[in-house]
Amino acid sequence: MMAKRDTRPRAKLDFFRGASLVDNARTIIVLDSATVRGSVSRIVAAMERGAVVTSTRYDVDYVITEHGVAQMRGSTTSERARALIGIAHSKFREELSRAAKEMALL
Repeated sequence: MMAKRDTRPRAKLDFFRGASLVDNARTIIVLDSATVRGSVSRIVAAMERGAVVTSTRYDVDYVITEHGVAQMRGSTTSERARALIGIAHSKFREELSRAAKEMALL
């Protein structure tokens, strides 16, 4: 039986916070590295002004794309940037690296 996915913005935060209360639980974000046509990266250097963010860097243990797994928990900001660039679509990695350097993350 498949559970119905709750797409309300608050639902993800509730799930992550609940998981943090359970021993050995992990919070995982799974996403495609790019849009269906590959024209837009789903991993970005920074959120657009006014974007709604429902989970903080402290809520996420792992981010997974078809290119690999990035461990977030316990990583520095620089390590997080490198890990996320590493699982981004190869078409966007150079652009993400350049942006991270401009933001003094690398």
